[in-house]
Amino acid sequence: MITLRTNNLESVVEVHVEGKITETDMIEFKEYFKLKNAADGKVNLLLMIKDLKGYSVQSLIEDLKFDAKHWNDVNKLAVISDKKWMELVTKVSSFLPNMNAKHFNLTERDDAIDWLTVS
Repeated sequence: MITLRTNNLESVVEVHVEGKITETDMIEFKEYFKLKNAADGKVNLLLMIKDLKGYSVQSLIEDLKFDAKHWNDVNKLAVISDKKWMELVTKVSSFLPNMNAKHFNLTERDDAIDWLTVS
């Protein structure tokens, strides 16, 4: 399940993930992202992952299509998780062109926000 969190942070899209991500979750996320992106230009993405159970196949396909189309619309990506594999995935993604990504532990949300909002 994806929960979109509103916040008072300019250009920050905050997403909490817990359980299984469905096609409906991805559709809602994409619509919210497009609105935020249209209003603010490039966005910073705060992704909190607690207990990811996986994707449905359709969600994974939609996610990959969305990533390819909006890759350059993300300025920074902060991933908050206690999963070692998420830390590794974040580290690897930071080597991709035009991707500024950093992993934070669950207790470091404030640090993640600070990192996202500092130019």
